[in-house]
Amino acid sequence: SPYDLSPVVPRQHDVRQAEEPATTHVSATERNKFTSFQHLKSVAKEGNVVLVDGEWLVKMWKDGKKVPCRNEAPPEAFFNWMTRCGTREVREDEVQVVSISYPWLTKEHPDPCGFHLSVIAEVLEMFMNLSVKKYIADTYPEQYEDVPRKQTAVFWDWLSCYQAYYPDTWS
Repeated sequence: SPYDLSPVVPRQHDVRQAEEPATTHVSATERNKFTSFQHLKSVAKEGNVVLVDGEWLVKMWKDGKKVPCRNEAPPEAFFNWMTRCGTREVREDEVQVVSISYPWLTKEHPDPCGFHLSVIAEVLEMFMNLSVKKYIADTYPEQYEDVPRKQTAVFWDWLSCYQAYYPDTWS
């Protein structure tokens, strides 16, 4: 035949049985490091990685501003772990955490013209303003009660982590 498929088609002796992956036991403590609210809160409160206040991001978008890096962001940009009235720390059921992933548009700034902010903030605003109702068990006819609005904390790498600073490339 004019086509030699021998390099493409495996021969019988080239076919290998897939080995079963080794199972590793992960303790509940280790698993909780990556899934628990308390661990997330403690890491964020240490200050190396912080969460951004969702309402602040929406305000930046509405004011037509560009998102600054962590090094240049004002203190009010960061999520406050105290309740709005400031009397105690927020509980897990009072905050929703959102993580953002997107491609950076330039090496110097991930969103120099506010494109990502416009999309993210508009969705965040809708998300934060959702009216949620909870079914009250054992009621007939069915009754619902309003669920209090949660505070929104956002992980946005540009704002949540310190960035290397290159003064000769920034305007």
